[in-house]
Amino acid sequence: MQSWYQEFAKLKAKYESLQSTQRHLLGEDLGPLSVKELQSLEKQREGALQLARQRKTQILTEEMEDLRKKERHLGDINQQLKIKVILLTILVT
Repeated sequence: MQSWYQEFAKLKAKYESLQSTQRHLLGEDLGPLSVKELQSLEKQREGALQLARQRKTQILTEEMEDLRKKERHLGDINQQLKIKVILLTILVT
């Protein structure tokens, strides 16, 4: 029974620590933090922001390439349709 209580106490402490860290990352409850802790938090946030920007850039680049492929495909279809119109015009006249 004691081991369960100890495990519960550890998990509760970890949960509270994670909640506190989350609040800090959201810019909340920063008053008790030291300058060193604030600098560390700032570095973590800058790193996370850089990763988010890199991922966003990657997604936008992939989307642009997909749109370029679609544009080329539609251009090919358009060219084929132009040829068909010219051929039909020749056949009708």
